[in-house]
Amino acid sequence: MSTAPEVAVLAPDGTVLYRGRIDDWYADYGKRRAQPTQNDLRNALDAILQGKKVTAPTTKALGCPLPEPKK
Repeated sequence: MSTAPEVAVLAPDGTVLYRGRIDDWYADYGKRRAQPTQNDLRNALDAILQGKKVTAPTTKALGCPLPEPKK
């Protein structure tokens, strides 16, 4: 993960099925919509639960950047 909030949905074998934003509530930094127009995480979970391929497996999360972990 490189941005907060950002989510990842993994298959039992560890394959990343979805990674990105929860929804598009924020249009840009400091610019919030009254309601989200896209519910990316919900759409991904619905597809996975129906046994379908996630149509947008990666989306750009808008939020606070996270530093690289120290090794």
